[in-house]
Amino acid sequence: MNLAEFIKTHADEINLNKFDEIYDEIKQTIDIRETAMTALLLDAGIDPLQYMSSVPEGFAAQLSTLEKIVIPGNIERIGYLSFSYCPNLKEVIIQNGVKIIEKSAFAGDEALENVILPNSLTTIESTAFRGCSSLKRINIPNSVEKINSYAFRNCKLLEEITIPGSVKELGGSVFLHCPKLKKVTLLEGVSNVGAYAFQYCYSLKEIELPSSLKILHRGLFDSCAFEKVVVPEGAKVIESYAFDECYELKEITLPKSLMYIESNAFNACINLTTINYAGTREDWDKINKEKEWNASLKRLDEIVCSDDTIKL
Repeated sequence: MNLAEFIKTHADEINLNKFDEIYDEIKQTIDIRETAMTALLLDAGIDPLQYMSSVPEGFAAQLSTLEKIVIPGNIERIGYLSFSYCPNLKEVIIQNGVKIIEKSAFAGDEALENVILPNSLTTIESTAFRGCSSLKRINIPNSVEKINSYAFRNCKLLEEITIPGSVKELGGSVFLHCPKLKKVTLLEGVSNVGAYAFQYCYSLKEIELPSSLKILHRGLFDSCAFEKVVVPEGAKVIESYAFDECYELKEITLPKSLMYIESNAFNACINLTTINYAGTREDWDKINKEKEWNASLKRLDEIVCSDDTIKL
């Protein structure tokens, strides 16, 4: 049975929106791999997505003819590797109704320039857009609650990102090695940003942090390029290597709420000269500082408290 005969045989099921129920049967019947089947359907003028509730794993992976895809609102979940490594895919429009983008769904789409995410979206799984090296901007809607690790790793042209307060969990290494990323805004409500989230973002000069962020995790800003940083009131812990090798950093403002600074928190920040502290000198002395918390800060001259300046 060829594809045309199969579709004709199952016309009633397709028209009754049961395409997802017979999708696997199509593959078994015509003995064809996922992407090739998708290509045949699209070439035949049939968009199977309109009949499905989720995009199957590997649905259009490596499909070289795909340049634009509109994912309709009847889809709730975009599956693993579903549109990955499509060399000519430039635009993705995801309509309202989609809730989850699964792991590596658009990974390796090096030509992808424009992505529109819907207000229904709640989860962006790990490596979802990893290696989308032509993507400069993406708007994260305020419906999103979780962006998992490595989601935007190696998006080499990404320049700016705003994370809405609805995102309670921003995974580790989520923007690892985005070398053109210049500005990051974490809006009030963001409370958990994983370790190494912005590691090797060599152009990152502007960062806005919310008071809802309590812990600056290990390696959070490793090798970033800002000269000044304000850690807002509410932060309690700065973990080891949080500001590792921030060679441009000259001045940092720390909040009175700070309770703990781990060792090597500012490792190799060789140009850091001033720490501004919102509390008094007595408050500063009460902060639990691990041994070598200020290791390698050879140029640190002073800690400016609200009532006194500590000369070093």
